[in-house]
Amino acid sequence: MRLALLALRVGVVESGLFRSTETQDVPRGNPLQLLWPPRRFVRFAAVVLSAMPIWFVGGVMFIFGPEIGKAMGIVEPIMPAKVIFWAYVGVVVGDVASGAISQWLQSRIRTILLFLAFLAASIALFFAVAPRSEQAFYWMMCLVGASTGYWAIFVTTASEQFGTNLRATAATSAPNFVRAMAVPITSIWLVMKPGMGVVQATLTLGICCVTVGIVAALALDETFHRDLDYLEK
Repeated sequence: MRLALLALRVGVVESGLFRSTETQDVPRGNPLQLLWPPRRFVRFAAVVLSAMPIWFVGGVMFIFGPEIGKAMGIVEPIMPAKVIFWAYVGVVVGDVASGAISQWLQSRIRTILLFLAFLAASIALFFAVAPRSEQAFYWMMCLVGASTGYWAIFVTTASEQFGTNLRATAATSAPNFVRAMAVPITSIWLVMKPGMGVVQATLTLGICCVTVGIVAALALDETFHRDLDYLEK
């Protein structure tokens, strides 16, 4: 399967927009260009932070699911493999839905904001309902997973926020920066946990991450109908 994917990728033709940059004297594919000038860096940071809540959920709620379940009073053992399975069932549903919703709304930003609102509601419901059984816990994780299903729209938005000479660089760099956010997020959660308890630390950090994500998404320009034939100078 991997060889087949490689063969298909080799056969992909470069877009006309990208080909047109070969005849122009502009820097291409330099990651440092995402950091300067400051306005471009702020744009890139906003893109990354808009998806940060996804890796709060993935890095804390999914990974430490058994510990969270125990702290919530669930007597039955929570199986890590089942947490991941049911969570990603939800993620798949959310990813498919986010693309359709984006087309329906004719908007990337409103779709991201809708999923962030869904994520805030699902986290609030998760702790308000406080599932008391193993199966209920898995179903709630599935719901939370579905609310993080705007990853595909996030990557699309990351690419559309930048000119042709930086588009591929942004589309590949932004997801990696978001994944890297799991390290400080998890570290902060581990620091908060002894003083606040598992449940309160998770809820508090979740609220903070979702709030940052909403503010970041609001700072982004809508790109759904944008003409992408332009360059970053």
